[in-house]
Amino acid sequence: MERATNAQDGTRIAFDVVGTGEPMLLVHGTGMSSAMWRDEGYVEPLATRHRLILVDLRGHGDSDKPHHEAAYTMDRLSADLVAVLDAVEAERAHLLGYSAGARIGFNLAARDQDRLISLLLGGGTARSQHDEFDEVFFPGSIDVLDTGDTAEFLRRLAEAKGPAVETAAREFLDADPPAMAAWFRASRDAPGLTDEQLAGIVVPTLLFAGSQDAARLRDSRAAQQVMPHARLVEIAGRDHITTLAATHDVVSSVEGFLDELD
Repeated sequence: MERATNAQDGTRIAFDVVGTGEPMLLVHGTGMSSAMWRDEGYVEPLATRHRLILVDLRGHGDSDKPHHEAAYTMDRLSADLVAVLDAVEAERAHLLGYSAGARIGFNLAARDQDRLISLLLGGGTARSQHDEFDEVFFPGSIDVLDTGDTAEFLRRLAEAKGPAVETAAREFLDADPPAMAAWFRASRDAPGLTDEQLAGIVVPTLLFAGSQDAARLRDSRAAQQVMPHARLVEIAGRDHITTLAATHDVVSSVEGFLDELD
């Protein structure tokens, strides 16, 4: 993989480039890596018309893994993506992000939307997660990560969310527990965006969430109501863990939305 460096703190961000066409950043969720997009079958269909930039977020995959919470602010994470765009000499790009990747997409748009062609955000939220972090994962999730027992974290996650976490489990077993604990704390404590900030995001935006992903569907509806150029698609019968496995439905929604922009 190639590397870009965030000049703010020297963190190195790993990425890979596949395909040709307009640039598209693919930004994964918590505990995953850019391999998620290949595992779920997104790279092949999207690379036929886009130059895909598959990023490992800091703390994940082959990127650097700081162990302190201050390294994982939304400003730092957004700046990582800008550093990657600069490294591949892309002035602007579409951004397809899921879960944490979607949340970073909201924040990048609020701080530097001139670098974006469109936002394609799934299972995300722009609001503070302080009161619902345990709902998305399980009660006490950060405390379990603090022990360094990744297997116990995955056991508790499967107990809470069911066997559909298998793909996530394979990725999470390779995670760095202290980095993940710092990431979780920073994510939980991030303030979120205001309605005024969301209303100022004028790039075309597709929001999608599983019909059974109650928290993220609620937040996506709220964001759609205040963002001037946002559309919402529900992925039928899917929850937060399983939405991305509906590859055909998600890719069709993304490509249909982008076709209307041409």
